[in-house]
Amino acid sequence: MADVKLPFGWRDGEYIHISHVDRGLKCNCQCPGCKSDLVAKKGEDNAHHFAHHAKTDCTYKPETALHDYAKRLIARQLAFTTPFLYVVIQDDNYRFWVDETVPGKEHAILSGAFEQGFKEIVPDVQFETDAGLLFVEVAVTHFVDREKRSKLRRYGIPTVEIDLSKIALDTPLEEIDKAVLSKMSLRKWAFHPDEFDLQTRLRKQLQEKIAQYEYENWRDNPYDPDLDDDDRHEDDDGDGWDLLIQAADDYGGEMTHEWLQSIPKNRRIETYKTLNHLAKLTYHCFLLDRRPETLPLLFNRRDAVGPPFLCPSIVWRTGVFFRFVVANTEKREFRLGDVLQWCRTRYDTFSYGTGFDDPDSRYTSQIDIDDEVTEFLLELEREGYLESDGFIAKRRVFNPAIKYLPNWSRFKR
Repeated sequence: MADVKLPFGWRDGEYIHISHVDRGLKCNCQCPGCKSDLVAKKGEDNAHHFAHHAKTDCTYKPETALHDYAKRLIARQLAFTTPFLYVVIQDDNYRFWVDETVPGKEHAILSGAFEQGFKEIVPDVQFETDAGLLFVEVAVTHFVDREKRSKLRRYGIPTVEIDLSKIALDTPLEEIDKAVLSKMSLRKWAFHPDEFDLQTRLRKQLQEKIAQYEYENWRDNPYDPDLDDDDRHEDDDGDGWDLLIQAADDYGGEMTHEWLQSIPKNRRIETYKTLNHLAKLTYHCFLLDRRPETLPLLFNRRDAVGPPFLCPSIVWRTGVFFRFVVANTEKREFRLGDVLQWCRTRYDTFSYGTGFDDPDSRYTSQIDIDDEVTEFLLELEREGYLESDGFIAKRRVFNPAIKYLPNWSRFKR
């Protein structure tokens, strides 16, 4: 094996830099890996370095020497400054973003040790600080991976990673020490206990920002400019449109949700059926985490023959979308029969042949619930929210197309 060029040797139980020893064998140093004698090469032409005095198969790498030196140096410190934490959440569709910075802080070190095990984790450096336990990882060739990050998250230990991968091995010792001890640009959080909560809060802020933007723009221009009034009259469910306007003005989905949660599970479906159309719609919107006015127009499209249930189309369609697309965690695939059974327990249907006093009414016994629900599922498939095996419409097996969720930018009026 070719001889390696080491920036550090081993003497008297400590790492020592090439700049702090005499030339040749007078350095009195050994290899940190194989413990054989080193010679300090400090000529005029090449960068100063250690080399094995005798030919050897030692596999100790100079990067390992830098890593070992750095963690020992850190462990001897009396104070340690953590880096700032910067979290940004952005939406690619609207180019909106929210961010927040948590400043770093200098901590007094009560005790420090390197490579001291903590449960199933062996951090490079372990500090007991005035704020509790703190880990430090030194990255030269290997960084904190997903598995280790998962363990850190499990135990909630704040961990800072110092990136020394760009430090040249022939860098003077003073610059190495500066990079290790005080160059904040090299420090980042491998795990910050508050990061998840901060991301969650910012994500909610962004959703509110987007919802407000969509709400304001919808209120200013609620109609699609590409559709004239005649087209809109044919395509839109008029009752559903009026209900949508009312829902936008009187949004009470969260209160309805809390009320339903307070009712025993075996009575919730029966209680849900007693809700009026407005309460059902706003309840669905709460579950979908969307304002009513940001729902897709296809949810309020007029049925071809007539509404299959005794409610505006937007009511049963939002319910089906939440249950079988967004919240479908119990059973991935489903069929038309599953949707029909779910709907029939929650929405009243027409009594065919009765209740139609107007002989000219378009609602006749010819309404086919299967066809209307099937068409909605197929439209969701065309829009990319569902995938199916592509067989005969009523016999298809559907699956949520999770890759499209939560892509709510598709939900524009």
